[in-house]
Amino acid sequence: VLSGAGMDRIRELAEYLRDCSAPKIFLRVGYEFDNPSFGYSDDPSAYASAFRKIVDEIQDVLKTSHMQGKVLFVWHSWAAPRAAGVSLDDFYPGDGYVDWVGVSIFQQVFPAASDAWYWAGDAGSVEEVLDYARGRGKPTMIAESTPFGGTDVDTWRDWFVPVLDLIDRHDISMWSYIACDWDSQPMWRGVGFGDTRIPTGGVIGREWAALLEGKSNYTGRAFLGGGSLGNCGRDGALGGVNGAVLARPSPPSFTLSNYGTMFYVTLTTSVLLMVVVSKIRRRINDGGGRTGYSNIA
Repeated sequence: VLSGAGMDRIRELAEYLRDCSAPKIFLRVGYEFDNPSFGYSDDPSAYASAFRKIVDEIQDVLKTSHMQGKVLFVWHSWAAPRAAGVSLDDFYPGDGYVDWVGVSIFQQVFPAASDAWYWAGDAGSVEEVLDYARGRGKPTMIAESTPFGGTDVDTWRDWFVPVLDLIDRHDISMWSYIACDWDSQPMWRGVGFGDTRIPTGGVIGREWAALLEGKSNYTGRAFLGGGSLGNCGRDGALGGVNGAVLARPSPPSFTLSNYGTMFYVTLTTSVLLMVVVSKIRRRINDGGGRTGYSNIA
């Protein structure tokens, strides 16, 4: 990107974003930039420069069609230990280039996570990024999450409850939960993620249903799909981030200009650039007693 060799592909992406029907798109540029295995840590300033160059190119294409603001740029940290001597500031492209800050949550919130997975950090690693976002005045999202190891009888207590606590305390505005049988995918088989689809019964199934219905004992937040659709588009109805408009399916269509916490659940693993083009929720039951929800373009 910095050499200019890849900018034709970036412009092609920008033209696609301009022409697609989604009214709002959340775009992660170089997701999990601070994961040492991804290579950006060797030269964080180069990552920040490339981020700015990509944003400028996309905005240049959008402004010719008076579509500034259609694409929201997400600076997504893996929220776990970084390479030695590297700070979040080193990666930051600047307030004028970042619309949202994202975090990944996998092992970090489990009890004694830093002992079981020393490389994955702990809840403090997540809090650091969320505090950084607050200091910059940026809204936050959980851009990727799943309970590493799969769901079992203790996962609601040990993983979901701490995540909901983070959402409440840090006013997190979007939550992406990856619900899938990871071992069914060759890329992830044997890594240890397990099966993280939401069971239709048991503690997790009951508590998840209560969450969607706005009856959870673990949070007072309003989730999209949890009785909030009737207030979509009404300023101040749910509180939260001003001026944000979520992508909407058609028909029916809806916008959400002020909102509290919402979530979208995917059945796919992470991709290099996340383009949220709709928020249609689909119920999928594989006959094995587990249900997933996915974004449908």
